[in-house]
Amino acid sequence: MKKSGFPYHYGILKENYKELAQETTIVPSPFKNSKYALIVKQCNDDGTEEIYTIFYSDRYMRLLFKLTTFISWYDYVCGNYKDMQQNVCKLA
Repeated sequence: MKKSGFPYHYGILKENYKELAQETTIVPSPFKNSKYALIVKQCNDDGTEEIYTIFYSDRYMRLLFKLTTFISWYDYVCGNYKDMQQNVCKLA
């Protein structure tokens, strides 16, 4: 029986780093040199997580807008997160 609410997605916004582009695909892309990356992770009903997709951009506000559409998210650029109860807090 499938658990209710699975799979679900959450977002992680952070400054881009070289290893992220290397682990996601072997196809070169100019977007991978962008300043920021929004990593969308999928949580599965068996407890595993995987990268669902990654958005790259130099425009922080564009990625922040996408980030806030998820039920929970982490913004490592500004140091905030939103939990499943919709509380926005500072990252420790």
